[in-house]
Amino acid sequence: EAGKSILPAMSEQSSQDARRSLESLGVNVLTSTMVSGYDGKTVSTHQGAKIQANTMIWAAGIKGATIHGIAPEHIVSGNRIKVNRLNEVAGLKDVYAIGDIAWMQTEDYPDGHPQVAPAAIQQGTTLATNLTRKSSGAPLRPFTYFDKGAMATIGRNRAVVDFRQLHLSGFVAWAGWMFIHLIYLIGFRNKLIVLVNWVWNYITYDKGNRLIIRPYHSPSTPRSSGTHSLMPSSRDQDF
Repeated sequence: EAGKSILPAMSEQSSQDARRSLESLGVNVLTSTMVSGYDGKTVSTHQGAKIQANTMIWAAGIKGATIHGIAPEHIVSGNRIKVNRLNEVAGLKDVYAIGDIAWMQTEDYPDGHPQVAPAAIQQGTTLATNLTRKSSGAPLRPFTYFDKGAMATIGRNRAVVDFRQLHLSGFVAWAGWMFIHLIYLIGFRNKLIVLVNWVWNYITYDKGNRLIIRPYHSPSTPRSSGTHSLMPSSRDQDF
């Protein structure tokens, strides 16, 4: 982690709890550390440390796709696009951006809103309402984010939850994380199927296969007409 702590968007207590949970699983957590290179066998850090590793998995977050026509001065870190309180792209008229790609600076969120689903859903709802009001000539309403809290799952029976002054960790937070994700699924049948799968997986420790594997063909190798794909079954889908 290049920053001083993991889960920087959450509270300091959640960050510490998450780190302790990872370390209890045998994970060596390095903070304030940036990777500067990898030669296939050794990971180098900007501090000069060397870590032997034949396998390296890079998970560096998300970055927006640049769009031609938007001035560079309206693009901020992570390729997020500056928008006003109506989610209108800076310097353009009737062009809007919402969710992770949008960067809206407010007094409460000087660095933009968190890149989480509730922010995107609320921005989408506000924008849809404003487009309807605009067509009827009614005054538009600026976006105000309602923080529903933050949750992060770390592993089996391990999670952290921040909701205003309330902080949870461990099994209770993990159960709460699963419950919130369950109730947001559309349709009773989907909720029931996922709940049954979760209970079964919890009891049997069956994680299922979530990989989609296809045969690889180099450019010089002609493709066979009988290629097949190994697809996960419906019960193995990641809802």
